[in-house]
Amino acid sequence: MFDHVASDNKRRAGFHHMILLACSFVAVAAIVFFISFPAFAGQLDDSIAAASLPIEEETAVVETPAPIDINVIEEIDLGDQGIFPAGHVLATVHVDDTVYTVDTDGVDEADLIACYGVTLENEDYIETAENSFGYDVYVNRLTVEQTTEEIALPFDTTRKADNSMYVGEEKTTTEGKKGLQVDTYEVRTLNGETTTTLIDSEIVTQPVDEVISYGTKEKETEKKNTTTSGSSNSSSSGSSSKSSSSSSGSSTKSTSGSESSSASSSGSSSSSGSSSKSTGYQNSGSSLSLTSETISSVDSANKSFTTTGGSTYSYSKVLTCTATAYCEPGGVTASGTTARVGAIAVDPSVIPLGSTLYILTSDGSIVYGVASAEDTGGAIKGNRVDLYYNSESTCNSFGRREVTVYVLN
Repeated sequence: MFDHVASDNKRRAGFHHMILLACSFVAVAAIVFFISFPAFAGQLDDSIAAASLPIEEETAVVETPAPIDINVIEEIDLGDQGIFPAGHVLATVHVDDTVYTVDTDGVDEADLIACYGVTLENEDYIETAENSFGYDVYVNRLTVEQTTEEIALPFDTTRKADNSMYVGEEKTTTEGKKGLQVDTYEVRTLNGETTTTLIDSEIVTQPVDEVISYGTKEKETEKKNTTTSGSSNSSSSGSSSKSSSSSSGSSTKSTSGSESSSASSSGSSSSSGSSSKSTGYQNSGSSLSLTSETISSVDSANKSFTTTGGSTYSYSKVLTCTATAYCEPGGVTASGTTARVGAIAVDPSVIPLGSTLYILTSDGSIVYGVASAEDTGGAIKGNRVDLYYNSESTCNSFGRREVTVYVLN
């Protein structure tokens, strides 16, 4: 019986123990709840508040990249030209011997000239060239003008034979008149340096050649004197012959021989006289003549001529050429000699270099005289010669003339 009671007591004790554990669990759970409830309640309020707000569209968020660590140049120091912001376009202006730099950043093209601080006048213009900070500006000062120069054109003198006039007589039948040439030049002055260029040349008035007529008719008195002289000589010769003949036979032979010799000499003289022809030339005394002489007579049969000074020259050939004139102080000829008066240019295929010449205008009024063929020229071809004078003005006065060239032996 006591065993049954003990068993019941054990069951009661186990039940009480289980109740005690359950209460302990409930107590721990309550403690945890009360500790965490405020935080839970705050989160709940936040959730409720968020749920009650209106829904807004999402906006894109652009992330700013982190700055790169580099050495940034904030300004450019050009020394005496100034200090300028980096990255700006700078113009270094060169004008009137002055150089300075200006900042053209943001300046419109139409306002650049004003920005440069320059004024363009006349034909001024600008040139540019890139540099490390922008560009250089070069202001070129240019003036362009036209000028004219009047040049007197010399006239030629022509001599014409007139058989109605007596020998020694001459007259000017046509007065010579100078012509007029107007040359137009362009004068350009760029940054103080001047260049002059011939752009036009016009002959306003042609020169009028002077014509001088000279007589070739012999006077009647000269003819009579010549005839009388011939008759007197013949009579004297005849008388001498007779006188000698009557005195002595040997004397007659001697005289006869002398007469024969005299006749022969006379015949030779007559023959020589018939082949030598008077030119009628007269030296005009022009500054273009290098001698005061001219050719007085020409013996074409014997190829010789005589000057008014009495000198006689023999020649191998005679040419009619077109002559011009040139001046080249200190120049050297094609023969290696110094360019000078008397050394002329020729075409070697017509006149060999080294030839000695005698030159005068075709009317004999201008006499260059004795010359030497020592030079050549690109334009000197065929029957052309180029005569040397000491000044450009003399060359211009000579111009272009027809000359007679004797190639001397």
